[in-house]
Amino acid sequence: MRKKIENKEPDRIVGVRFKQSEFDKLQADMKSMDYLSYSKYIREVVLRKKVTVQRVTITDRSIRNQINQATAQISRIGNNYNQLVKKINEVSRSKKKNGDPVINSKYLSYYLDKLQTATQKIIEEQKKIIEMVNLVRVDGEPDNPQN
Repeated sequence: MRKKIENKEPDRIVGVRFKQSEFDKLQADMKSMDYLSYSKYIREVVLRKKVTVQRVTITDRSIRNQINQATAQISRIGNNYNQLVKKINEVSRSKKKNGDPVINSKYLSYYLDKLQTATQKIIEEQKKIIEMVNLVRVDGEPDNPQN
């Protein structure tokens, strides 16, 4: 009689996409090491490789303050955004006394326009943050394009 294996961890499946050039390199590396299983090769490479996390410290106070202001603005806009979505859901779920849906297209259109405006504001603030972060090199010093 076989022994039953207890507490066996369930398998987890992770999908990975490769560009063709990356896939070609993966195949070449596997072939050079006599691996036949993509899963086994990728598991061994991923689990044995050290990962270095690079943190960026922004020492320029003006840039850091601008990023903090833009982040706070995104948070405020996000709060308004959530309120608008809630209102749109309320409007779209409205029912008459007999159970028929109430569709007030002007009301719905108004809130959808406000939602679109809020979305554009979030995108603008995110672009500001990206521009400011791009001004800073990894070591925290302002980037100098002439170097």
